[in-house]
Amino acid sequence: NRYYNHKLIFCQVPFIPILKYWAFWRKELVMSIFKKACEFVIRMEGGYVNNPLDPGKATRWGISQNSYPQLDIENLTQAEAINIYHKDYWKKLNLDALPSRLALVLFDSGINCGTKRAGIWLQIAINKLTGYRLRLDGQVGLKTLQALQLCEMWEVMCLILSFRLKHYAKQKGEFLKGWIIRIAQLLEEIAKE
Repeated sequence: NRYYNHKLIFCQVPFIPILKYWAFWRKELVMSIFKKACEFVIRMEGGYVNNPLDPGKATRWGISQNSYPQLDIENLTQAEAINIYHKDYWKKLNLDALPSRLALVLFDSGINCGTKRAGIWLQIAINKLTGYRLRLDGQVGLKTLQALQLCEMWEVMCLILSFRLKHYAKQKGEFLKGWIIRIAQLLEEIAKE
């Protein structure tokens, strides 16, 4: 019995530093995933564009004047765009809780098609694959995350991208070809990981 107590104490003492290290490492990993996702989106979105046919109006780094009327879009810095991405897209979709590839798919979908729509596509995909009946509210909360554990990530990503292609097919205009190429590049990006 004395040996058992000693062993228990020995196991508990080193565990605390491991937890601290794990928390630090997890935060660094998540920030690395977010950084890679931002690099992809910025590469796809490019710099300043003011196309009169774009319903978002003036756009820089994927941030549109229509969505952020209070901002000076023409002079928006990349760092400011990344802060917006983190607060209004990454955190809103709870992407820290998702595997990196799926996080990238939802992040890019949220930026290009809206976060609520991207969240709903995730929930529809989960419902199709599991038979669950998640409420389609676009919120990536506990129930959505629990149900996601029953899914194959590739199947979820393929369904989300198919929903996105169907969404684009309903659109008209000069942006369709670019949107389809963007999905192809997104598929190439997630295949690299």
